Amino acid sequence: MSGTSMRRMVLGIGAFAAVVGGVMYPIFIAPLLHSQEYQKMQKQNREGIKQDEIQPGGMVVWSNPFGEKKDQKKDS
Repeated sequence: MSGTSMRRMVLGIGAFAAVVGGVMYPIFIAPLLHSQEYQKMQKQNREGIKQDEIQPGGMVVWSNPFGEKKDQKKDS
């Protein structure tokens, strides 16, 4: 490979990496760096919403799959 084609290939790979990095920043990196800000926004957006009322099919909102089951506790 000549110097010009090698330089062009390195620039192409660098440009591709820059584009991928630019796309990934607002999706993955910014929320990780500014987690408190995103938590405040979520709290404001979800204010006044009762999840139990909007949950489809009468399903439980969330439960710990590894936790103790309430209905399986028995006193001996």
